[in-house]
Amino acid sequence: MVKPELTRWFHKRLAHNYTQAGVINPYSIKMSTILRDSGTYQSPRPHDNVRRIDEALDELKADKVLQSTTAEVQRGPRNSIVDVKYTLYPTLEFIHEVKKANRRMSKLCELLPRNFGDARGSLSSS
Repeated sequence: MVKPELTRWFHKRLAHNYTQAGVINPYSIKMSTILRDSGTYQSPRPHDNVRRIDEALDELKADKVLQSTTAEVQRGPRNSIVDVKYTLYPTLEFIHEVKKANRRMSKLCELLPRNFGDARGSLSSS
């Protein structure tokens, strides 16, 4: 099954930007940031945007990426939705994957400058 674009974007964002992954460190993001950075269609009716984001988050829960989510709605004049702050709580499996990927990236970053410097040194001395 092909995942909706917003669900894929959320998964990628969590995997790449959630470097402090842990049970006690939830990931927070606002609806305005999601709509700006994901490149998805922004409906003129904010509740349609909220519904689309909630559907993507529900799919991530079904895929066992997220354990739960909370939403704090910021309202403006006439009780209209101005923004929503989402707090995402990942599953232990996803936290383990992210930490493993972060360790792998740290090891690669440690090796890269050393190997790159050796390669440059050998090229310049030839």
